[in-house]
Amino acid sequence: APELLDSSFTCSEKFVRHFYNSVMGWSPRKATRAAAHIPKDAPDLCEAAFFRLAYAMKWSNVPAKLVINADQQGVWVLPSNSYTFHDTGAKQVDVMAKDEKWAFTLMVASTASGDFLPFQQVWCGKTEKSLPSKKAPGMAEAQERGFVFSFAASEKSPRSHFSTLKTMKEWIERVLVPYVKGMIEADPDLDDDQKCILFIDIYPVHMSKGFWIYIFDEHPNIILIFVPGNC
Repeated sequence: APELLDSSFTCSEKFVRHFYNSVMGWSPRKATRAAAHIPKDAPDLCEAAFFRLAYAMKWSNVPAKLVINADQQGVWVLPSNSYTFHDTGAKQVDVMAKDEKWAFTLMVASTASGDFLPFQQVWCGKTEKSLPSKKAPGMAEAQERGFVFSFAASEKSPRSHFSTLKTMKEWIERVLVPYVKGMIEADPDLDDDQKCILFIDIYPVHMSKGFWIYIFDEHPNIILIFVPGNC
């Protein structure tokens, strides 16, 4: 449903703070120079990205249904807040789930034709014990729809639920590749070696040498095109 793309994603304060700590390794620091701003040539950069897409689609004969835009978003299992209603003047105020930290990253991908690929959930931890139980409510339906459940196995923090090279490989092999193969099998006009386009942002894992080598060596029919940074 293309109308789902009209809604905007808002990062919660907890999500941003956890991302800084577990992925970027940042802590509050006094500023010493101006932060990065939207590039003055942002319109030109976005236009260039648009023409990269158009050129790749035309030159490699890539249909809209094989132009895949993917992104990650953090989801708190139980959102909480430090504020609640209580007796005026009370010194101690109890609140449920104040220390709840559980969250996961949801990998969402859609095509230029308006279709959605199965979701991937990324949880913190280093083993399958970190994943939801196979008997969890809704698990059977999720698996029938092709949803993928991965553990991050982050080298930086065991608490990190953000995408890693490991989880990106799993998403490519268990979500993207099966989708592309399904489109090829269903469309007699597409060749067996049909190329597709993966349009993603410049998240550190996406820009890593390991990810690029993996794509170029093992999935040469995937064309990587990146959303311009800070645009």
